Amino acid sequence: MSRIGRPPKYVSSSTLSVNIPTDLKEFLKDLSEKTGRSISELVTEALINYYRNTEVKIKRPERRRRSIDLVRELETKRIERELELREKNVKALEMAIAQKTMYVKVGRTTTIVWDAIMREQNCLHGLIKKCLGLERYGLDLYDYVKKAVELIERLEKIK
Repeated sequence: MSRIGRPPKYVSSSTLSVNIPTDLKEFLKDLSEKTGRSISELVTEALINYYRNTEVKIKRPERRRRSIDLVRELETKRIERELELREKNVKALEMAIAQKTMYVKVGRTTTIVWDAIMREQNCLHGLIKKCLGLERYGLDLYDYVKKAVELIERLEKIK
């Protein structure tokens, strides 16, 4: 007598309805009675063995990029460029302080050193706030914030 039902070793399973020839069904019933295993268990084992022996290439559709991914890339590049610019400006300010110059060329303008230091600090604080705001998009900007904090500390030293 054949047992009907889900194989006990597969806790998570689903039902699959398949039309098979009558002689195959009779063969499975006979085999089930001889082995003491259910028909579904025999079919499941046969399918698993077949699956393991044949390498079926499953084509998965290419994941379409979301617009948030594009925004993440764009903002990350902007932050990198701005940090590079700020670092270059901080170096120029450090050199100006070391040479005891009153005016310094930061970016495209020549200004008083003190004003340039304050402007750079404000820009770096704004950059940190921007990084914190972008973390809601799932960006991990810890390294950029750390770099900005280091630049602020360098500016504090030369004040």
